[in-house]
Amino acid sequence: MLSVSAAACALALLATPADAAPPSTGEGFDCSGLADGNYPDPNANTHYVACVAQTYAYSMVCASNHDGNPLYYIANSGPDPATSRCDYPEVAAIQTPSLTAGTAKIGGDPRVVQGLTATVLNDGQRLRGAWVEFTDAEGAVLCGAFTRADGVARCDSAPLPTDAAVLAKGYTATYAGGGDPEVGWQPASGTGSITV
Repeated sequence: MLSVSAAACALALLATPADAAPPSTGEGFDCSGLADGNYPDPNANTHYVACVAQTYAYSMVCASNHDGNPLYYIANSGPDPATSRCDYPEVAAIQTPSLTAGTAKIGGDPRVVQGLTATVLNDGQRLRGAWVEFTDAEGAVLCGAFTRADGVARCDSAPLPTDAAVLAKGYTATYAGGGDPEVGWQPASGTGSITV
């Protein structure tokens, strides 16, 4: 396996309020129910996640080639460590996931948008560990969350600074992809409604 470093990542399935920074690579990947081995990191084409004991997730970085350029994890090469690999960008296939946003509602005290959801699929399979950001109709970030094993990212917003008229226009859920528009994981987005 071509890797140069490992760092333990959080096992909790994180959701962040609007003012928090996006997560670091490998964070939020849930290994429960997966065979031990290597899995693609849908948020970084040059990384993969090593699952150990169906519990621990380690973010691994692919090595660089002889020119110092990064290699890309080959999405369908794992989980078996004997076949899992990083390779040149021209070998890495483009992954084009789809995203479907759901229906959320305003509720709580203080008032928040509850139940913002997005389901991310790749070739009909639920994509786990993908970071999804939820924004209102004017582009203000409401919250962000990782997709779980069921492929669904779910979070509630921070207390609402946005007025009801803007929220009545719905929300956008965006998966940014793996960071390279020509290789690996491509972005996906969808719009959902908010019951005001």
